[in-house]
Amino acid sequence: MPVGSIPDVSTAGVVVGSENEDTWKPTWTAFHLKVFRAKDHEVVIVKPHWDDHELLVALKESYSRLRGIRKYIGFKSVAHLTLVRADHSFIYPQRLGTSWMSPHKNMRMCYLLGHPEHQKKKYEIISALTKRSDVGVEFVERWKTRRLLSAAGVCAFISCAVMVGLGVKTKDWATASQVGQFLLSMFALLFVAVAWSTNHEF
Repeated sequence: MPVGSIPDVSTAGVVVGSENEDTWKPTWTAFHLKVFRAKDHEVVIVKPHWDDHELLVALKESYSRLRGIRKYIGFKSVAHLTLVRADHSFIYPQRLGTSWMSPHKNMRMCYLLGHPEHQKKKYEIISALTKRSDVGVEFVERWKTRRLLSAAGVCAFISCAVMVGLGVKTKDWATASQVGQFLLSMFALLFVAVAWSTNHEF
């Protein structure tokens, strides 16, 4: 499949196109759009009367289902969408085109998924994602900074609480301080290990 033949999706606008309500006249009665998150996937049934707003709502709901309980306790959220081959036999989706995405496009995609009403009566996204039945879309994720900082703050609080509690109970503040520093070092090592593992395959 030549890369030049795939739709031009640069996330979050998401596309370079000029579709409007007058020119958006799909010939299909229902388009099966495969949506991936890592190795998990599902199919979104796109209706011909939808606009970008309704498609974004459906994509957001699909992403929520694919995440499951991780949406409440996970440390990642969607960064942007990218085109992939609509073939789950690859297990993990095979991306098409360039994998690089500028930060402002990432932020715009996140904003649109959170505020789909911005795309009411617009058809650029839906026209790009329904051009080819053999092309699907993948949710590419990034770390949630707020949750990571919150987790780091909780770990630091636990270390300090253990240090103070042990110091008050034993009156041995030197040992208590060492225990607190040890816990803090273990938490820091854990964060480093998690960060390292995201950039390496096993």
